[in-house]
Amino acid sequence: MARRIAPDDPTSATTSATADGLPVRSVPGGVELDVRVQPGASRAALAGLHAGRIKIRIAAPPVDGKANEALVEFVARSLGIRTTRVELRSGTTSRSKRLHVADVGLGEVREWLESGGCHLPG
Repeated sequence: MARRIAPDDPTSATTSATADGLPVRSVPGGVELDVRVQPGASRAALAGLHAGRIKIRIAAPPVDGKANEALVEFVARSLGIRTTRVELRSGTTSRSKRLHVADVGLGEVREWLESGGCHLPG
């Protein structure tokens, strides 16, 4: 099953969060998440905030896109949506990534994050 991965934009994956400091923002068609991935973990899980990004542990190794694929699957499964609605927008070779989640609102994402112990200000 092929996943759309946008070409890397070096400026977008390395900048931290938005102007208001939140790693989640509403965009046309859904939300964007700024994440920091820890590949090779013992299990996939939310791990709080790290440097203004949502830290997500992924069991897959960072080899041949396996960690990226596992990240997309983890986010989709956690939000109860299909993997085709989660797109890696930038950071394909970096631990800092930007994801677009289609047809999901900020409230749903906040609920997911807070249920995993990741509390956002505001």
